[in-house]
Amino acid sequence: MMDYLISPDLSLKENVCQFFDTYQCIHTKEHSLKVANESLKLAHRFGVDPQKCYQAALLHDISAVISHNQMMEIALQNAWTIDPSEKKYPFLLH
Repeated sequence: MMDYLISPDLSLKENVCQFFDTYQCIHTKEHSLKVANESLKLAHRFGVDPQKCYQAALLHDISAVISHNQMMEIALQNAWTIDPSEKKYPFLLH
């Protein structure tokens, strides 16, 4: 995995898009943008901070650049509790 530095000159949205573009995760970028837009509607509906919802939605799949094997390795190194479904489908660890 390459090193990636965020740019303070860019918005979170722009940094996230650039990050996914760098790792050629275009589908994940598009998905995250759609989720972020939907999060604004949900934030207003439930009366919560739309900025926090938007930020969380942009970042919710940021680990897509990590392989499933690496996810499992990180989980084991950090002594996370791993349930049977995560053992079978390591992508759930994200």
